[in-house]
Amino acid sequence: MSRRLTWLERRRLDELRSLLGRLADSVAAGGRLSVHELAELNAITGRLPVRAQLEAQPGGGYVVDFTPVGGAWIDRVERELSGAFASILRRSNPPRLKRCAESSCRRALYDETRSRTSRLRVGPGPAGWAAWASLTRTRPAPARLTPRSL
Repeated sequence: MSRRLTWLERRRLDELRSLLGRLADSVAAGGRLSVHELAELNAITGRLPVRAQLEAQPGGGYVVDFTPVGGAWIDRVERELSGAFASILRRSNPPRLKRCAESSCRRALYDETRSRTSRLRVGPGPAGWAAWASLTRTRPAPARLTPRSL
């Protein structure tokens, strides 16, 4: 984006972050979204019309892509982010959505582990790199094969 956000755009994005954070907390705690929470999410997701397009997936199968059309860029961004959140909920049962356990992070993460026990977001950013560093420090070194051990 080549311009600064207006205070109204920033406020809308902050409100969306707050809403998605509350919804992620509800799901991460093992609960289901209430009727009111669903209505809040659907109000944002349904704000703009979408263009539906069937696309082939590389590994086989198909997916329907819903792209927001019309409206201001902030409306499209809100729709895209709320739709992505809804898609994560739709794809995982039981939900794999969690919040990072690092108090300075608290971002939502999609737990891809088989046991669904991930608690830290590992990736870009201070919390992600700190988590990665702590994992690599505490992980035992792999056993090495030497000619004597064979």
